[in-house]
Amino acid sequence: MTSLRPIDRFLLSCCCNTQWFSRQFSVQRCLQNIAAELAPSTEQPVLLSVKATEKKQVASSPQSSTSQTLPEFKRKSPPFRWPKTGVNPAYDEALKILDENRLQIGKRIKIQQTLIETRPDKAATLIDLEEHLEKLRVLQDKDNPEIRWKFSKGYVNLERPIYRYLSQEKWKSRALPILLQRLETMNVIPDTLPSIKPIVDVKLRFPGETYETEDGWMEPGVFVTTTIAEKIPILEIIPFIEGEKKYTICMIDPGTF
Repeated sequence: MTSLRPIDRFLLSCCCNTQWFSRQFSVQRCLQNIAAELAPSTEQPVLLSVKATEKKQVASSPQSSTSQTLPEFKRKSPPFRWPKTGVNPAYDEALKILDENRLQIGKRIKIQQTLIETRPDKAATLIDLEEHLEKLRVLQDKDNPEIRWKFSKGYVNLERPIYRYLSQEKWKSRALPILLQRLETMNVIPDTLPSIKPIVDVKLRFPGETYETEDGWMEPGVFVTTTIAEKIPILEIIPFIEGEKKYTICMIDPGTF
């Protein structure tokens, strides 16, 4: 048996289109470094690791379908200690701005929930209202020092919009650029596909194998032997949106086109 090229084992995940809110909301600059300053120096940072409650195994057939819900993170939330007020005037003022912001957005959330409860006749209208509600919930917690600190320590609750947003931003900043770079350098693009715009995080690993990566999953473009490749891989799909979704996993061999 000859060794297969990485391109022969390229996995293409097709999913429903989604749009994400990219608007940025800022408070005073001093707030940006609060979360990092709060961490005790003796603690070792816990790397982000989202574990699925149930792993989906993909058979070696040319095409298979699977459904995936948001992975459940079972680790307990780390304790958070708020700094004392009355010490740093800039910090105290930043907290006031945050509280006022949360209050104003909270009012908008209540209005949005009322509109959704009226059950608009058009399904498209209801979807738009729900998407806007999620964006408001992200805005409400986006500058929360406690949430930022917990996320930096590896606590991720993907049932909450803010953690889905932060996870997506982290994915876009590192994992996604690496994936796109490997797709181009290994000529998957444009030889197999003219272009591709990934919108979900697809992770893959083989049983019994360890990988020296931040999250313990395979990095795109890694060469594997046929001994490893013949094993049934483990997949984890993080869609960054709420609800159960169905996906089709395709194994493509460009040499058979």
